[in-house]
Amino acid sequence: LYGLSTGIVGLVVSFLISLFSSLGRDSALITTVAGFVMAVLYTLCAGLLTFDNGPATYVGNHYFSAWAGFFISFAVFGSVLKEFLGVGASQAGAASAESAESEVQMDRI
Repeated sequence: LYGLSTGIVGLVVSFLISLFSSLGRDSALITTVAGFVMAVLYTLCAGLLTFDNGPATYVGNHYFSAWAGFFISFAVFGSVLKEFLGVGASQAGAASAESAESEVQMDRI
């Protein structure tokens, strides 16, 4: 029941984020918070379903989907958090500025 609930919450959250994004009303803070909430929910889901006496203790579809949701939710949260904090954007801008400067220098030679 918890795995199904987590999947439904994930579906609703991702639908709402997609809807707001397509309407141009998306917010980096809301997307980051939603990513964090999903990462926490999938952590609990994988823990409750696959350890001890959970229904997905044996390797199968339920087991793999719980762990896939765990890893994917953290990958999405990490990506959204980088975008929210601006990490990587400044490095990409500096790299493109350096390459443009080297192109100018090559033209002078």
